[in-house]
Amino acid sequence: MLKTSPFFSFLYNLLLGIFWFRSLPVLSKIWNTLWKWQVRSYKGLVSSRLHGHPVVLTNGHWYSLVCRQIPKFNQPLFSLVEALSAKKTKLKVVDVGAAVGDTVLFLETNFSGKIDHYLCIDGDEEFFSFQEFNLKSVKNKCTKIFALLSDSAEMVSAIDKKDPTTGSSTGEKKVMGKTLDQCLSESGMKGADVIKIDIDGFDGKALGGAVETLKNQKPYVIFEWNPPLFELVGNDQLQPFKVLTNCGYSQFIWFTNKGDFSHFENGYQESSLLKTVQLCMDLSSVNGHHFDIIALPENSILKAEEIALINETVKQRNPY
Repeated sequence: MLKTSPFFSFLYNLLLGIFWFRSLPVLSKIWNTLWKWQVRSYKGLVSSRLHGHPVVLTNGHWYSLVCRQIPKFNQPLFSLVEALSAKKTKLKVVDVGAAVGDTVLFLETNFSGKIDHYLCIDGDEEFFSFQEFNLKSVKNKCTKIFALLSDSAEMVSAIDKKDPTTGSSTGEKKVMGKTLDQCLSESGMKGADVIKIDIDGFDGKALGGAVETLKNQKPYVIFEWNPPLFELVGNDQLQPFKVLTNCGYSQFIWFTNKGDFSHFENGYQESSLLKTVQLCMDLSSVNGHHFDIIALPENSILKAEEIALINETVKQRNPY
């Protein structure tokens, strides 16, 4: 049983509820002081709600905060599923980096009845333990696998948590990694429609271990591309594009880390990508600039333009 603090749960949810204080100079100082104090004072668990569902989180978990601060957070994923669900029902979604279950709850609330099954993969022991409670509302259509992904069955660093919400594979402890193809085979899930990947610099490695799935099933892919995190864990920043191009993905739709459409790219253009790598490296200490990218397979039933249009014109039904 996950034990939470009633007092700090109340304070955590109160601060989320009065987030608008941050738009006013004096009240903003009060809000920031209270937030920092409660995070510093209590490192345990709190009860809250994500996308209408009851959840347990580590105090200070900032997902709900980001969703309020950045209105189009999750918008690229929303736009992809919105476009695909209009043409195909009963979707199967693979969530790599499932964390506390936030992505599944986001999709379930915004696309109720349109998603048939979720496969959640995460290698953080704490986050994975939360999923049992947080995803109980979808337990009949959710398979959970504890694993750190790579492009082969090799030893990888365990997760080192930097804060209550994120962690990177930089720990001293080594564990055996799995490939995404292995996980899909173990789960028994057939015909993945969407693969979402957000694993802090291991996105390319995860794709490298999904070649069979990418070639044979041609799922739509959305992944985070954050060059400084690739550098942090020692992975090839261009690997996602190399793997996807070799597997028959010809179009890439780029979105900023604030959810706004950026541009289209056709095929793998190394010189252009290297310039963008340098830009992200230069801006990382200023504003954490990076991208979310949707990859479309050849002969896609979706057009890149329609996904971009949805991204800019259709609002999420439940953003947080």
